[in-house]
Amino acid sequence: MLEHLSVKNLALIDSIGLDFCAGFNVLTGETGAGKSIIVDSLKLALGGKNERDLLRRGAKRAAVEAVFNIAENAAAHAFLQQEMLPDDDETLVLSRELNESGRSTCRVNGVLVSASVVKQLAALLIDIYGQHDHQSLLNAASHLQFLDASDETGAVKADVQELSALHRDILSMRARLKENLIDPMQRERQLDILRFQRDEIDAMNLKVGEEEELTQRREKLVAAEQISQNLSQAYTCVSGGSASASDSLSAAVDAMSDIGRFDEQYQAISQELSDLLYRLEDAGRTLRSLSFDVEYDDRELAAIEARLEDIFSLKRKYGSDIAAILAFRDKAQEEIEQLESGASDAIQLQKKIEEKVKAYYKLACACSKKRKEAAKVLEKKLLEQLKELGMEKTCFEVSFAELPTLEECESRMTAKGLDVVTFLIS
Repeated sequence: MLEHLSVKNLALIDSIGLDFCAGFNVLTGETGAGKSIIVDSLKLALGGKNERDLLRRGAKRAAVEAVFNIAENAAAHAFLQQEMLPDDDETLVLSRELNESGRSTCRVNGVLVSASVVKQLAALLIDIYGQHDHQSLLNAASHLQFLDASDETGAVKADVQELSALHRDILSMRARLKENLIDPMQRERQLDILRFQRDEIDAMNLKVGEEEELTQRREKLVAAEQISQNLSQAYTCVSGGSASASDSLSAAVDAMSDIGRFDEQYQAISQELSDLLYRLEDAGRTLRSLSFDVEYDDRELAAIEARLEDIFSLKRKYGSDIAAILAFRDKAQEEIEQLESGASDAIQLQKKIEEKVKAYYKLACACSKKRKEAAKVLEKKLLEQLKELGMEKTCFEVSFAELPTLEECESRMTAKGLDVVTFLIS
């Protein structure tokens, strides 16, 4: 239901807002009062053709916004979900903006969309009689929807939901079957490529974190001379000479131990210095041992450089790091398995599709019978109401196209069944 319409800078309108209430709303006025502009504004919001001369003279931009209550409009909710558009439980906002260059933008609940999307949604919201752009009764494609909506038993709706699920499953399986039914030569070419990629990665025997470890080791080998010099210098400063820190600290320990008996504080300092001396001597021994361990190995450095180059080559082809390369390898293996089993899977999949099609056909035929019963009720009710309007000579009939055979079923199947319905009136 249309709840609100706001218009700015359109034709003769500066700014206007109209609220509509439940029931029958009437806009009256003399010729030229602007009634048709209101209808044109609504059509514009519903995705209608953008006429450049609709922009108010002197204005650079015009805007129209239509607010609908769709709390009970299941079709509108389904469309919004299908198009991945914001779906509020009750409110739907269609807006359209025009600029002086003649261009326009459409939005559904604030999201930018094309005018064609708005038109499809508008067909589920409103009919504008006398303005054929949105007269869905003249569109035979919508007749089946009207017929299903007229069924008060709910039986047709339940069947359509099940048909929709079956139709979705059949399309999904058809897509999978198409992937499996590739040309044998093409299959082998793909397998050769995938196997080569998998084997090339496997041959490297990569490990996550390996590149970082190799890079660190390479840097240490390149800096081996500097590391050795610094370790030797540090050892000399700590323990390697007469002016070393160890000798100076040892002299301090001797000096304090001689006077420690005179004061507890002297004794405590002497003990602290002794502890520091032991730790310093340990550090000196460690520095000496480390300086002996440092060595430059040309062969090891060359091997690391070669390994890193191989890893870099794989990174250029398969991923930004080792983890990504291994993930690529696993995906390639999965595709290999799918291609190798594709032929046998295709046979099983074809059997499942045939079973689904049979189930769909059986249900579609049963649904068609229910629709024909609902059509008789609709015809009777409509003719009764037309008679009350003084149109007792009117003829109305719901026409059904002949159902296809099971063999022809797949070419005709839709999410709503196999029926093609047309309303005929005279």
